[in-house]
Amino acid sequence: MAKENAAAKIERIKEEKSGLDVLKDIYRCSIYNEPVDPEDIARYKWYGLYTQNRNLQDEDDETLYFMMRIKLFQGEINIEKMKMLASISKEFARDTAHFTTRQSIQLHFIRVHDLPEIFYRLSSVGLTSVFAAGDVPRNIVTCPVAGVDKNEIYDVRELVVSANKYFDGNRDFENLPRKYKVGISGCSKHCMGHEIQDLSFSALLTEDKKVLFEVNVGGGLASNKAFATPIGFIEESQVLDVIAAVSFLYRDHGLRENRRKARLGHLIAKWGIEKFQEELDKNLDFSLQEGR
Repeated sequence: MAKENAAAKIERIKEEKSGLDVLKDIYRCSIYNEPVDPEDIARYKWYGLYTQNRNLQDEDDETLYFMMRIKLFQGEINIEKMKMLASISKEFARDTAHFTTRQSIQLHFIRVHDLPEIFYRLSSVGLTSVFAAGDVPRNIVTCPVAGVDKNEIYDVRELVVSANKYFDGNRDFENLPRKYKVGISGCSKHCMGHEIQDLSFSALLTEDKKVLFEVNVGGGLASNKAFATPIGFIEESQVLDVIAAVSFLYRDHGLRENRRKARLGHLIAKWGIEKFQEELDKNLDFSLQEGR
């Protein structure tokens, strides 16, 4: 039998059991102090958990620690949530807390034994780590001062809430080829970095004072290092339809044979932007507006 490569192994692991279904195993390992199945470690990512770099712990410490990522929807956090994160950090994470570029917070030194209590505390204040990692849609980035900045082009807060709700724990997207990053912004400074998202929507004001959103696809910073390509303009009411259409297109046609070539930008590079737009049009009841 041919040796299983990294991509084939991950695809098999995802097919055999969804990352969303590993929660019961997390609880079992915590309650009964059972060892973690090595293949479940890959599935832990669906709950925002990565194995921690062993260089962070003492050489004689054999504990299995995780880094936990917790999403801050719209880059917002209130006092209640901040106090809860601070208490979790102090009690379970050795006072660690790092803000990420995708508007999340990461805690280190998390033990499996403590996860049920941490999940309960997060839920009690409306925080979650679900889909904070793994081959799924990640936290949608946006301007953190949306609705506050007097110079913004459009207040996208309701739109971002709707998009996050659409993705949150959605089993249609529990097994994407790789991570999938979306950004939505009405900021006049384009602060969410639309050029480096897999899919992004940036508000603009037309000459006749109408708000449209420019759609960009295929950006990235890692193996898919490239600026996203603009493919047209849509109205605010069409954003969720485009999110759904692009997401299903990526799920069904993304390149799964090589983990380093599995992002949306790699599919676009293989197909060419013209074919990508043709396939996207087949899944929409409208056409993207052309323009500059």
